[in-house]
This record gives sequence, structure tokens and C-alpha cells, in this order.
Amino acid sequence: MASKFGDDAGGDTHVSGSADIVLDAEGGDLYFSDGGVKLLQIHNNSSDVYIQPVVSGKDLQFGTAGGDVVATIDSGTDSLGIFRKLILGGDAIMSSDDLTSENVVNLVVSSTAAGTVTGTLGTATSGPQLKIIIGLSADGGGTPRVAYTNAAGGTTTKTLTVGTGIILLSMDVNPGGSPVYRWMLLGDVS
Repeated sequence: MASKFGDDAGGDTHVSGSADIVLDAEGGDLYFSDGGVKLLQIHNNSSDVYIQPVVSGKDLQFGTAGGDVVATIDSGTDSLGIFRKLILGGDAIMSSDDLTSENVVNLVVSSTAAGTVTGTLGTATSGPQLKIIIGLSADGGGTPRVAYTNAAGGTTTKTLTVGTGIILLSMDVNPGGSPVYRWMLLGDVS
């Protein structure tokens, strides 16, 4: 099929090609305009690509085919709002090995197929280390839990309701001797 460019009976302009359609702007910017007003810019910034609203105060929204807004990048508050379920890796499930990373925020993700999933936080190796552990459910089912070694050396297992979590801090429980670091519960929002 040959390349075509033209208007239809309704006034819409169509661009079609038998292969890819390439827009090559030597200035590094592509704009979407309405009535001569530039609304959206795709900008080449050396090693990065920016997609941003051009009009002050305009938000960037992502929606479904039905017209529902699922996420908004709010220009006024410099924030990202997600208005539907957040799914990380589909049915990804954290195993006990996954909470040993040095990341401050950890997730325990449980799916319907897996039922209850317990993520075990590794032993604290220094202090103070801060951990925020949040429970998520990939398909609206399953129960996320977290287990950690408490100050007494025992294991505490906490069931997290979906979207809530705990805040832990590693502390030396053997002051004056060889350091022994354990997890202390600072906050519980489950």
C-alpha cells in the first residue's frame, strides 16, 4: 500500500503508510495543538525524552477506552495520582528472599492464586536502617504478611491489609557489647 495523506468527508486528516510513519523534527520538539494553542510537547533533551503539558496548570491524564481517568500527573502539585488498582508485575509474588534488599520501601505482593504470601525480612546488619513494608494484592485477593526478627530475638509475623503496612527501624539491642541489630516496630498502619 502506498503512503497517503488527505482529508476525509468529515474534515479529519489521515496519514497512512505501508510501513512505519516517522515524524522527524530537527528542532527536537513535537507539539499537539488545538486552535493554534500548543497543549502537549514531546521534547528531546539529549539522553531523555519528556512528555509534558505546555499550557500552565494543565495536567497530563491517562484514561481507559471508556473515558475513565486512571492516572493523573498534576502540574499544580507536582504529584502522580493513581485512581485504579496498581498492579506491579501482574501476579508477581514476593518470596522470603525478596525483602533482604537494601531498599527502604519493600512490597509484599499476594495474588488470588497464591493465597497467603509471607515475605521474611532479613536480619538487620547495621543501624539505624529504616524499612517501610507495604502489602499489595495483585488480583484483589490473597493475604500479604511480613515476618521479622524482633528485639527479643523471636519472630513477629504481621498480616497486612491490602494497601497498608508497617515501618521498622533496626536498633542495637546489646549496647555496650558486640552490636546485635534487631527490627523495632515504629509504626503500624494496617
